Amino acid sequence: MVTRSQTLTARKARSLFPFLHLPAEIRNLIYHFAIDITAAQKLIDRYYQLCKGVDDLQTVGAPIVWSKPPTILLINRQIHAEATFVLKKRGLVFDHGLLDLADITEFVPKGLLRTVSSITVTDAGHGLFPRNIAMHSWIGYMTLIEQLGDVLSQGHNLNNLTINLADDDLVPHVTACWNAAYYCFYRDSLRRALNSLRAVHSIPCKFIPRLMQIYTVTSLRPCDRYSFFRC
Repeated sequence: MVTRSQTLTARKARSLFPFLHLPAEIRNLIYHFAIDITAAQKLIDRYYQLCKGVDDLQTVGAPIVWSKPPTILLINRQIHAEATFVLKKRGLVFDHGLLDLADITEFVPKGLLRTVSSITVTDAGHGLFPRNIAMHSWIGYMTLIEQLGDVLSQGHNLNNLTINLADDDLVPHVTACWNAAYYCFYRDSLRRALNSLRAVHSIPCKFIPRLMQIYTVTSLRPCDRYSFFRC
């Protein structure tokens, strides 16, 4: 005799979509679209659009967000393994620094940062020294690099880390200031940011700020593989 609970269980089972019965190629496409690795970039870009016309960032409401693992990674072990395999082939791009936002892990889970195959930081989204928010902009870029160093030093899957800072206004700080005895806030904070990457092992790092290749090679550990290119 079939009980009521058994009938309900059978109906529930029939209502579930047989996701794992789909071909692997289709599942991989679903994983690709289910994990949005551009969300943080889009959020910071929207925040910058609000900030670029003001002189005081305190007048602009910071986005309220929290990072959490993509839901699809929490379903079961097989889906987690398959989705992670797809995620390991993807890369993160940051075209902005953090501005005055405190912590990149509030936008991107640490696990995501450690799983992707590449991370690129550029100033393509806005220059390092925009007129009205120059200090916030510079500190935001340096904070992002330092925090990436802290997260990745605890483990990563990266094949490549690229930092491309091409703003012409950076040139004096990595030429005239670099070996000078006087204090330079921009030079010193850049050194601290790059030094934070020294704890990240087994990763080719590519730094592409203008003229920087001839000034920073001695400040990094010889056991790490770094390459330097002129823009």
